[in-house]
Amino acid sequence: MIDINDLWIGDLLLLKKSGRIGKFDGRSGHKKVRVKIGNKIVISPITNIEMAPESSETTPDIFSLRPEKKIVKSSSFSDQIDLHIEVLNPSLKHARVERIVDFQVKAAKKFIEESIASNTKQVLIIHGKGEGVLKLEIAHLLSLYDEVQFTFEKNNGGATEVWFK
Repeated sequence: MIDINDLWIGDLLLLKKSGRIGKFDGRSGHKKVRVKIGNKIVISPITNIEMAPESSETTPDIFSLRPEKKIVKSSSFSDQIDLHIEVLNPSLKHARVERIVDFQVKAAKKFIEESIASNTKQVLIIHGKGEGVLKLEIAHLLSLYDEVQFTFEKNNGGATEVWFK
């Protein structure tokens, strides 16, 4: 098994179960890693990866793609997140807009990755209407995850419902 501490961002990794090859993109919780395949991010247990051969191409073979097994959903996991800063972190209420949006996007990313890891099939991300900046950031973030199957606008555009594969 690979030691996660020996990996560098950009290292080529092979996902054993699916045969796909991608680049190491960082840790994602306990004994899980983020692997970037094309413009998508896949979260995989460390036991499912190995170093890819040096001559490997990073283009996946679409005929060898198989869904990965996921862990059982934890009962303490919430299926929604409210990204309004007053709810998420009231101490940042008067911070610069850039810092607030950065904090909200990081919280959304963590929530999405926890949702995928816990085998959640459907979640709600409440981003608010406002100027639409956070809504666009969330839409972009969701487009990076291979596990996202559908997204739907909810609450007159103030939230996004996400369905996972």
